[in-house]
Amino acid sequence: RTLRASDADGGDNGSGGRGNGGNGVGANRVDANRAMHHSSSLELEDEGEIRILNELPPRRWPLLLNADWAAFFANVDKTHKEERWWVCLFAANRRVFLLQALSFGLLVVITMASVDEADYSWNLNGWGSWWLIPFVLLTNFVSALFGRSFAAWSFPSPRNKQSAYRAALFVIIASALVSVILWVQSRLSFTEFETQSLSRPEPALFIMSMLILTIFALWMLTVEMLPQPAAPDALDNNLFYEARTKALEHTGVWRSRNHHQHPDHLANSRSRGSNNGGRSGGGVCARLLSCLPVLRREVIDVIKLYSFWFSVWIVKMVFAATLLVPVALRAHSDLIQAFDYGAPSAFLNDDGQRTARLEPAELLTIYLVTMLWATALVVFVSDTLGFYQVVLGIWGGVAGLWASRGVASTRIDWGRERVLTMLGVAATKLCP
Repeated sequence: RTLRASDADGGDNGSGGRGNGGNGVGANRVDANRAMHHSSSLELEDEGEIRILNELPPRRWPLLLNADWAAFFANVDKTHKEERWWVCLFAANRRVFLLQALSFGLLVVITMASVDEADYSWNLNGWGSWWLIPFVLLTNFVSALFGRSFAAWSFPSPRNKQSAYRAALFVIIASALVSVILWVQSRLSFTEFETQSLSRPEPALFIMSMLILTIFALWMLTVEMLPQPAAPDALDNNLFYEARTKALEHTGVWRSRNHHQHPDHLANSRSRGSNNGGRSGGGVCARLLSCLPVLRREVIDVIKLYSFWFSVWIVKMVFAATLLVPVALRAHSDLIQAFDYGAPSAFLNDDGQRTARLEPAELLTIYLVTMLWATALVVFVSDTLGFYQVVLGIWGGVAGLWASRGVASTRIDWGRERVLTMLGVAATKLCP
């Protein structure tokens, strides 16, 4: 039995590189790794060419023991060219940045809706924060287009190209809906929108466009946040699913309460039952509970993971809603009001007509406002690490106290001999 490498044209898996073809020239471990995860790269020669993927999963890995690895690595094509730049970072973590952008936009919309607009500089034809909602919803489609375009550029396979084309089509459709919404908002004030009947075309068009855009954006957000499936020619999808989580597809999320109990635990349960006069587990209620299924440990680990990050995000959102976003909105309003828009010389020429060009003061205001919100967004993204450390400390402390419940506490001897002994042990570990 020998294993040989056939033409590897590069798969859909991986990130941060671009296939450039080649014929084994300059191939490295990344090229070999991609070839291993491509179904057409591994074929078993035994009375004809047999693909390993045609074998049952338990039989695939033992077949690799008899592989002719020298021949395999000699025929690995150069399919990976590493290019380190910032776009790779954003593309690989685009769902994290998407969540950050949506959270920040949602906080700005809620904060604008909760303040008295008379104290601020914006009017927006009476619509207020409704002007921002279409742009927040459009973020989902832009993120999807960016990620899929990067994948199509990195690995120009038909699958990735079709995904990029679909994302571009979705952006066009969403942009058209946003344009319709903004057009209605510019024609009608919010007061006119409330008083007019839905039989008028503008209010009905606004409601239908906003409803379609919202449903479309929620669907796109769900697609973006779900784990992406592996390519059809991939060896497995362990690159996309954590191994223990993937095992739940075959075992289910529930298990029997008594099926996986440790023998020592069963013995202790029987001894407690005999001491209680044969009432095992404390009576009928305990026996009924023992018949109910329980969640598997892998499911509990996933719940803990998401609960932890949900706690981090709640603390982060509370800080931004109470301090960061209100301060940014007030600074935005002050910057706008610092420019006297009522001065005729600012907008009119000598003939009394509006000048087409922007005044220097207007350009300065645009620059300062842009830098203000860029700084606020950077603070919102970067403070996640600080809140992560705070919540991690609290989380670990509570988990430690919970794990040590029922354990008898012992008093530590802080005498001179004990302290010197501990210092000696610490010094030995640092300088063995």
